[in-house]
Amino acid sequence: SLAQVPEPAMLTLKGIGGNGDDQVLTPVISTSDGGFIMSFETNSTSGPIDSLCTASYPYLIFQKYNPDASSVEWTWCFEGTGDTFLEFLFPKSDGMVLGGGYTYTYGWGFYICRHDGLGNIVWSHGYGRGSGLLLRDMIQTDDGGYIMVGDAYNTDSDVVQHYGSPFNADIFVIRLDSLGNKMWEKVI
Repeated sequence: SLAQVPEPAMLTLKGIGGNGDDQVLTPVISTSDGGFIMSFETNSTSGPIDSLCTASYPYLIFQKYNPDASSVEWTWCFEGTGDTFLEFLFPKSDGMVLGGGYTYTYGWGFYICRHDGLGNIVWSHGYGRGSGLLLRDMIQTDDGGYIMVGDAYNTDSDVVQHYGSPFNADIFVIRLDSLGNKMWEKVI
């Protein structure tokens, strides 16, 4: 039956890069208009990718593409600030964006923040600091909240249980409301 299915046609192929290490960080995030957001980290100092951001390394670049990827609708650059780093970006209807990633303050933890249209932080929260959390994925829920999931290696005020040694990871899931406040968490 597979022989009867036609091979998919490639609609778009586009290369982005520079003279350094450029890599996609997270799965593509789909947007309500049928487009998508791609995020990547780079340390390139020249080439096409360098023109997208003027921040110093390390930095992330988020690009919003239209549905057929024929054009970039916007580019947002986020400079790693030493203890926080974003990997996920969710644009909001009011012109703000919500970012998710990780933070290092007394140990790795999850980080969520909301930025206004100028890139200023409106609010931010950190969870699981000190428990060795490594963020693996983040999604937006239908009610405007968020679910973050990752690896936990220790306990703290958010990760209240750990099943193995500090060298063995458990799965940590946290449910947040639209303002980034914790609704519940679970260790698996």
